[in-house]
Amino acid sequence: MKFSVIIPTYQRPEALQRCLESFLKLDYPDWELLVVNDDGELAVDESLAKQLPLTLINAPQPGHSSEYCESPGAMSCTAET
Repeated sequence: MKFSVIIPTYQRPEALQRCLESFLKLDYPDWELLVVNDDGELAVDESLAKQLPLTLINAPQPGHSSEYCESPGAMSCTAET
């Protein structure tokens, strides 16, 4: 069964980097990672991004809560809901 992980982020590039690195240790065959940027510069290491099933999404109206960012992520996921 495929699962999706939605990560809302707001101007925390170092925390996002550590978070993404932790997913390299995941030993599960079928999953996806969706990062929803709620504002600011989204800097993701390209070599790290290539190692993950990663989709980057910009929030349609930046500056809202993390719950607001989960909607675009949920609409973009490909796992069953």
